[in-house]
Amino acid sequence: MFSSSSSNTTTVASTNTVDDNWKIIYLATLTSIIDLNSLTVDYWNDNEIHQFMQQLLGCRGVTRQLWYRWQIEHVDSRLPRQTHAIEDGRVKHYIPDEWQIKFLDTIDRNESCLIVAPTSSGKTYASYYAIDSVLKTSKNGICVYVGPTKALVNQVHAILYFKYAKTNYSVGIFTRDFRSNVDNCRVLCTVPHCLQILLLSPIAEHQNLCNKIKYVIFDEVHSMSNDNVWETCMMFLDSPMIGLSATVNNGQEIQRWLKTIELRRYELKQVQSVRPVRFIESHKRLTDLHKYLYSNKQLHSLHPIGLMDIEQLIKNGCLPNDLTLSPKETLQLYDAMSNENNHNHIPLMTQ
Repeated sequence: MFSSSSSNTTTVASTNTVDDNWKIIYLATLTSIIDLNSLTVDYWNDNEIHQFMQQLLGCRGVTRQLWYRWQIEHVDSRLPRQTHAIEDGRVKHYIPDEWQIKFLDTIDRNESCLIVAPTSSGKTYASYYAIDSVLKTSKNGICVYVGPTKALVNQVHAILYFKYAKTNYSVGIFTRDFRSNVDNCRVLCTVPHCLQILLLSPIAEHQNLCNKIKYVIFDEVHSMSNDNVWETCMMFLDSPMIGLSATVNNGQEIQRWLKTIELRRYELKQVQSVRPVRFIESHKRLTDLHKYLYSNKQLHSLHPIGLMDIEQLIKNGCLPNDLTLSPKETLQLYDAMSNENNHNHIPLMTQ
């Protein structure tokens, strides 16, 4: 018994020591990275970059590592990216990424899907393929775009209005403040509450419009967590749905919930089969997302490591999938870990 107890005590002590060392690494690295006074952002003045470049060009003994450091520190997000984009004849104005091709295939199969991808990765732009598909494959079918705010709906409406201005397809909008071409549109931009009004309305014109809906795009679908109207609209729709989000962490859980809606629709409507719900996820960013702290009328760069909870970081042993480092942030982390004060603890991170 004594031997077993001693062994357990040793194990616990060893575990505590490792955790303490992890905390030392974390805090030492954090201290080296986060220095607000030295990281004031001024992207309007590139004199420092030009001077550094002139020094590199005028020095014959420049090491390869110094060139790499210059690229990472100063070129940063403008560095060429490795992409796996493949040309696809279904879209003409851009070369789709792998996840976008999966999305195009989903639309062609007339299925529902949930897309989780970073901001500015092309979710909304790719969803326009669903609109084009409805316009081309049906004579009077309607595609509905649903946004969480009037501002976003107005913005998308302006884009679509310009896109189809030279065609015979009318674009309508329906918000609490303004409505236009709702009854005779082929593309409707609206907010959840107004879509609910149409779906629950006993008016014949509204019911006729709802029967023409072939696809519904729910942008910023994570907003449904704060409003039951989203769920009501999804449950009353007969058409396939597209959910778009950049911040959903439980995408598979939402996918399962959407599958229950499709199963219920299958049972009530007695259709031929249950419509599949695809989950398409991508963590690749086209542009780096830098974080800043606004203080004393200035923007100060904030390293992502400084936003991490120490206990969670130790427990997971790695950064979350949705938290990526830019080239410059990666170099800052490398320099902090290579610092002499932290160097003795670094081997523990690979054990």
